Amino acid sequence: MDFDVGRQYLEDSLPWEQTALLLNYLLRTSEFTPRLDTPEIPWPEGGKAQPLTEDYAMRGLIYTGTYFPKKWFDNTAIDDDEKYFEPASTVGKRCERILWLGHSIAMKKRQLHWDKHARQFSTKGGSHNDELEDEPVELAASVTDVASTEPANP
Repeated sequence: MDFDVGRQYLEDSLPWEQTALLLNYLLRTSEFTPRLDTPEIPWPEGGKAQPLTEDYAMRGLIYTGTYFPKKWFDNTAIDDDEKYFEPASTVGKRCERILWLGHSIAMKKRQLHWDKHARQFSTKGGSHNDELEDEPVELAASVTDVASTEPANP
């Protein structure tokens, strides 16, 4: 997961404070203790990989060559239809993945930092970004929001 060439162009333009804020919010509101310090994507408790929907979409891309653990896609019991069906339990798995990715980035000790004693993310300035209480965070616009902002065809 190390692409130094691309990092130099993107790193300074990313919203690191907002990223730390979101990660800390996810930590506070998570119903489980996420596994952050694993060297690869945390495996499910049962030992069988359960890739997220986006894993199938990213599979085979050049920058994911070392991202997925070996045997991550070996569960052939998953039908093609199931790959894109997300039960409610997917929310917790995705939350853990986001936190794991944040922790992995923070371990590079650049813009995002992880304080293992306080169990919080912070930015280069050292703030823990506790401004967001327990209010819900909108992670993505809904389809109707996007559709209403698109210009109509003349």
